[in-house]
Amino acid sequence: MLIEPLTLPVPIERDLQRYYGLPSILPVDAMHPHEGWNVISPTVALTLGLPFKPWYAAIPPTERVGILWLYCVPGKKAACP
Repeated sequence: MLIEPLTLPVPIERDLQRYYGLPSILPVDAMHPHEGWNVISPTVALTLGLPFKPWYAAIPPTERVGILWLYCVPGKKAACP
């Protein structure tokens, strides 16, 4: 199954793509989720010190993988399980 796009809040997207064979990676938008899978690190999310409540704080994750929260956002280009 191909998951595209995938959103991760990490600074080394090219390394992750190359090492794990991941699809294109977009930066996380704390105001609005991207279509498809959004991956949030709770540690990173809590250290951002945002002056507003991000979208991922208002809904439960679709899945959890280790410490990471995965949110599947359906849309025109992305379907969720």
